[in-house]
Amino acid sequence: MHGARHLRRAAPIQQVTHALTTSADFPQRRSIRSYVVRAGRMGPGQIRALQELAPRYALAYQPAVLDLSTLFGRAAPIVLEIGFGM
Repeated sequence: MHGARHLRRAAPIQQVTHALTTSADFPQRRSIRSYVVRAGRMGPGQIRALQELAPRYALAYQPAVLDLSTLFGRAAPIVLEIGFGM
């Protein structure tokens, strides 16, 4: 046990907590900045695709639960993918 005398005592928990939470460790948070216009912008190809393909693939909003088995004409596992961004 010749190395035991070199061990330091642990600091009380209050000192450790205070040392870990100083304002220098956690600077003031900045607001989120977005460099993209958040309005919907569609190019000519997207407009054409929406006009041509929406009648076949888009569903009109209805305030009711979708019955996907009836809608697609079969019972199958349901996977919902939500994409964000452009």
